[in-house]
Amino acid sequence: MSIELPTQTSISPNGKYIAYVVREALTEGEKSEYLNHIWLAATDGAFNYQFTQGDKSCSSPQFSPDGEFLSFMSSRSGKNQVYIMRINGGEAEQLSSTKNGVNSYKWSPDSKNIAYTMTDPETDEEEKEKKEKRDIIFTDKNFKNSHIYTITLNKADSGERKVKQITSGEFSVNGFDWSPDGLSIAFSHQPEPTINSGFIESDISLVPSDSGEIVSLIKRPGVDNNPVYSPNGKLIAFESNGGKAEAVGLTDVWTVSSNGGIIN
Repeated sequence: MSIELPTQTSISPNGKYIAYVVREALTEGEKSEYLNHIWLAATDGAFNYQFTQGDKSCSSPQFSPDGEFLSFMSSRSGKNQVYIMRINGGEAEQLSSTKNGVNSYKWSPDSKNIAYTMTDPETDEEEKEKKEKRDIIFTDKNFKNSHIYTITLNKADSGERKVKQITSGEFSVNGFDWSPDGLSIAFSHQPEPTINSGFIESDISLVPSDSGEIVSLIKRPGVDNNPVYSPNGKLIAFESNGGKAEAVGLTDVWTVSSNGGIIN
């Protein structure tokens, strides 16, 4: 419990910096929790210091592709949101203001947008029923799926950032990646957001990064998830159990053309 554990590393585009998370156990007084904060180190050993501060944890550090910003997630505002801070320091700025908080996020290749996943929020009727104590929980029904959204880094004339929902439907996104040209997003999805479903069935599809028609890339039995584009955009690597259900979760790395076709 006394050991501070480093996790979640990210390397800057120019290779000069490494951002990482340090997890510290707080066990004094009434506290019994972990506090995570981001540290920044130079790859040549010139410095290594704590980058974020405070009593709220920070996690998932990512450098923007242009190297100007270091982003992270934190629940400083109550929900888990994306924050950005310039590499040379300063005040962190809250980028997202989602109703249900952010599950995961990734920068677009041009550093102008961030894509993130969020669990579907409650409808107005559901909120009303919850407030009136009339909310009934149906087992294995009325799932709240996770879907992809994008938010612009630059603000509009109104002072707000443009947010757009990219995916929708009766499935839950569990992993995604931007194409190198920023025009498409490959994502893996399962039929419902339950643990059992995620270990049994997951497929991969493509969608334009500005939203549009979803195109199926891999649809077969078993789990195919966590797609990652090759640097030239021609291939997509992903984790898979080879087209068969493996309840124990054994997977290998496979590849497929970003245009579809033979799976290797």
